[in-house]
Amino acid sequence: MSQFHSTLSRRDFMKGLGLASAGLGAAAVSPPVFHDLDEVTSAGKVLRKLPWYVKERDYEDPTFPIDWSQVKKMDQRVTNAQHYSRSTEADAIYAREHKGELLRDYITKMFPNWQPMTTSDGNVALSFGLPGFTTRDFAMGEAVGTTRGGFMSYMYNSIKKTDWVGIQKAKTPEELGIPRWEATPEENLNTLRAFARFIGASDVGVFEWTPNTEKFLLEYDGAGKTYVFEDVDKGYEDSTKFVIPRKAKWVIVWTMAEPTETAIRVPTSHGAASTHACYTRMPTLSIQIQEFLRGLGYNGYSSYQSYNYGLGPSTPHGVMAGVGEHGRMCKVVISPGEGSTLRGMNRLVTDLPLKPTKPIDFGLYRFCKTCKKCAESCVFNALPFGDPSWDADFYQPTGFEGYRIVTRLCVFCMACQAVCPFTELHGSFIHQLVKFTAVNTTLFNGFFRQMDDLFGYGMKNPESWWDQYNEPVDGLHPTY
Repeated sequence: MSQFHSTLSRRDFMKGLGLASAGLGAAAVSPPVFHDLDEVTSAGKVLRKLPWYVKERDYEDPTFPIDWSQVKKMDQRVTNAQHYSRSTEADAIYAREHKGELLRDYITKMFPNWQPMTTSDGNVALSFGLPGFTTRDFAMGEAVGTTRGGFMSYMYNSIKKTDWVGIQKAKTPEELGIPRWEATPEENLNTLRAFARFIGASDVGVFEWTPNTEKFLLEYDGAGKTYVFEDVDKGYEDSTKFVIPRKAKWVIVWTMAEPTETAIRVPTSHGAASTHACYTRMPTLSIQIQEFLRGLGYNGYSSYQSYNYGLGPSTPHGVMAGVGEHGRMCKVVISPGEGSTLRGMNRLVTDLPLKPTKPIDFGLYRFCKTCKKCAESCVFNALPFGDPSWDADFYQPTGFEGYRIVTRLCVFCMACQAVCPFTELHGSFIHQLVKFTAVNTTLFNGFFRQMDDLFGYGMKNPESWWDQYNEPVDGLHPTY
């Protein structure tokens, strides 16, 4: 216990927070200045309900350095070839062939009594590449995993539509003989967020196409199609391209929160069901948002079902829309509300005028420099241990100083999300105080990392989930 003892004085602690010889107003560090807790708790409710310790930054100014002149569009065909299931590199082949054994060793090291089921030939039984302890674990993983996303393509094919334009079933204002919705961009954003939350989205952010952000669009998707802007009234898709009307200037980024308790019981078959559950519902929510926009008199374009990331890589979209920060997990945007269990970064392009939201800062990028818990938990060495870098391999995103994953080694086991300190539940004041501290100073980051270990946060015993009572609806903890 003594190894975690802090010798910091109260004055040093307050000084590190920037609170020495000052009141609550100084704690904000930058405007707005808060004079009491009522102002703190009510801040940001007009357009965004951000936690009180989160700062907003300028547009196109995330927490990590970025050189827009060096940002290049990505080719999903190249990225796909680096997938761990396709790579011909020796380390990727080893990861594929020994995935079950490596994950078994990882889990049983933390929970010695947990032993995965084996097949008749003595190998570790796997469902979607992950082990399970009992038949019910596999049943849960299979039930949710086999219904995620892909089956929607059958529906689109049956009505001869694509997800780019949506199912186009909602009646338009013109068809109903009423005027289309007209409001300010701020009102439109609140309207859209209210609807998205109603159908199950956890957060909504927006950014606008500029010469910089247009670089997020893929140069080519996995099928060799590209994205282009044209002077047309409505977007369309053909065999070579996705067409975005120039008037469709706004990108909606909406997210989903994973079921809380299963999300911290990975890498196991039934633990991964939390991720499968999100990806099962995402296509439906995407359709509903497109239909809502249609009902308002506008258009929404989505490429969720296409052979790509959906417009482009998810992390830059999420960061620019302000739904989270970029961290050591690379592809996973970390949120102040859901931590690393934020799923989707789902992207929709629309011609509904929207007030863009700003990138945010809650200390995550700086915290990741000293934490490294996710990299330590990565059995396959896919996550970087070093400092943020400008260096990028031929298949990785360019033009920023940050973290990049070794794609061919990531087997999607999600052990990293279970151990992330920002994934912890957020109901208590002490957790919010820790996050507020991380925003304002890096002085205590190492200490917070140690306390996270000491108090046993992180991955829970996978099988303990089945013994819970009163699992909340949709698996989401009431604090969400």
